[in-house]
Amino acid sequence: MKKSIDIELFDKILIKGSIFYLILPILLFIFFWLDEKVAPFMLFFLSFCGFRMDRSIAFRKGEYQITKRNLLSLLVVISLLIVWFYFSGIGRFVYQNYDHRYKNAIFQDLITYQWPVHFHDAAYNKPAMLCYYFFFWLPPALLGKAAGPFRANIILFLWSLIGLALGYGLFVRLRKKISILETLLFIFFSGLDIIGFLLLHKSFPDFGLHLETWIPQIQVSSITTQFYWSFNQFIPVLIGTFLLLSIDRKKNYIAIFSLLFPYSPYAVITLIPLVLLWTVSENYGLESRFSFNFKQIGSKFRNAINIENVLTPLLIMVVFIPFFLINSKRVPIETAKNWIPIKEYLLAILLEFLIYFLIMIPKFKSNISGWCIVTVLCIIPIFCTTDLNMILRGTAPLVLILLMMVLDFLSEKRYLRRRILLICLLLIGAWTPSSEIYRIIEATIHHAENQEV
Repeated sequence: MKKSIDIELFDKILIKGSIFYLILPILLFIFFWLDEKVAPFMLFFLSFCGFRMDRSIAFRKGEYQITKRNLLSLLVVISLLIVWFYFSGIGRFVYQNYDHRYKNAIFQDLITYQWPVHFHDAAYNKPAMLCYYFFFWLPPALLGKAAGPFRANIILFLWSLIGLALGYGLFVRLRKKISILETLLFIFFSGLDIIGFLLLHKSFPDFGLHLETWIPQIQVSSITTQFYWSFNQFIPVLIGTFLLLSIDRKKNYIAIFSLLFPYSPYAVITLIPLVLLWTVSENYGLESRFSFNFKQIGSKFRNAINIENVLTPLLIMVVFIPFFLINSKRVPIETAKNWIPIKEYLLAILLEFLIYFLIMIPKFKSNISGWCIVTVLCIIPIFCTTDLNMILRGTAPLVLILLMMVLDFLSEKRYLRRRILLICLLLIGAWTPSSEIYRIIEATIHHAENQEV
């Protein structure tokens, strides 16, 4: 006998829960870090804006029929996601990639020290405030102060798992179905790093090698790589990006967009052109097309002005831009050493993302989102000579949007040959995330210490 569940109830929990997940750490930072004369006002206004942010999204109505088939699919999908999540290294239960040693230290400092966290800077012989994108850790760190270090890691594990569940829930909402194949593509989506490595190094890489660095200046990382190396930025970006794509009405999308800034300023920078184009286009999101009416651009910007869209980004900028600049002179920027040769640049952008778009161009040739993503991804490597973080972390939302475009294209009944070619390339590209996952599993089995790869 078939059973059904109320879609609207789950949709409300998903949307409101996602917004709360992004805004809670920001509220904790304001409460503990800001002056007590200013904090109450900012807490009130930001909470007010957060309460109204879901007005941009129309909740789905109806019932979802539960059958043995879709229940089995759900169980398989949950199992895949849990295994993928477990081997991310969050919670320190398995081998962790090199970057986790810094993240572990920051999380430990947030648990150990009084907030706001200060250190004695021996180089300058004066106190220095901990300044990093640590906001993701604030809820589990706050609970960890009472629970202790070991339980704090379990709390971080659960907090991150909730974030992944919300992000994947929004992914399913956008796709309007639960699919094992689409979940596998979500996990294994990547550029053709293996082909680039073969062409550039004239040798076959060991399985388990970190392939994203085959050209250091152009690391458009896969979803698995982003998650396994920088989960504190990726999980909020995953939720925020899919929230932006879920918006049905042009009301509070700028407010939701601004919530990403504390977690990943680079992701916000790369999304700005896309958000601006969505503002002036006739349609919003992935369906946006080249249909500008330049006489109405002013009115479209005026339509985007409301309390949430003005007050939320204003509060975010006033609080977090000065904070990030506090220790800017003390924090070294990861830089590229040389300009990338033009041949390597062209090869990299072709294999990392452009080849997918070229295959899908019959469907997306008039799609503003696709052209904007490709343009931004082509321009970003130029700035990697001064700051690699722009492409290391800033490309995450663009990769997620490109994934949604790929899934839309594969769902077409047209373009059979192009779809077959795209599937073949996606299978080749899956080498990179497969290698990431294998390295973690293999190192965990052999009890390897954290090391640079």
